[in-house]
Formats: sequence, structure tokens, C-alpha cells
Amino acid sequence: TSLDTLRANELVALDKYVKTNNLNANKDVSGIYFKTNHMPVWFLIYVAITAVTRLIIDLVNTKREADFTILLMGLTILILSMSNALVRYASHKFPSRPDHN
Repeated sequence: TSLDTLRANELVALDKYVKTNNLNANKDVSGIYFKTNHMPVWFLIYVAITAVTRLIIDLVNTKREADFTILLMGLTILILSMSNALVRYASHKFPSRPDHN
């Protein structure tokens, strides 16, 4: 029971932090993670898109020319973007149960 009390106190402190710093739970992914202990899939897709974009920038800076590899990476970003849209639609259309852990 002391662990449950500690967890409840942690959630109360996090809620207070979110309110005092004017953070919105939908925009602050770290808040979502610490409140629910789940990382949203769409956030990980954004991280992947950012990584591929940085890789494209690095390739352009080193090769100084556009080639098929950069085109494939652009296609990868497109696929990740469509995946993100699908995940967001599915989570809106079929929301998870609040009591599901």
C-alpha cells in the first residue's frame, strides 16, 4: 500500500506541475509518459521522421548531389507520415479503454 500511496502522490505532484507550468497533456509528451507509463506511438514516429530528415541533411552536405538514396529516404518520410496519420485516426476512431493497463 505504501507503493500505491507513493504513486498517487507522484501523480498529484505531476498534475500540480502541469497546471503551474501551463502545460497541456496533449502537447507535452513527457507528461503523458509519466502519467500513464506509456509512450504514444505517434511520438516515436515523429522521432523516426526527424532522424531520417537529419540523415538526408547529412547526406546532402557530404555528397552535394541528389541521388536515389535521398529519394528513398524521402519516400520513407512519406510512409512514416502516412503511418502517423493512420495511427492518429485509429486512436481517435477506436479509443483505448481508460482502465486498460
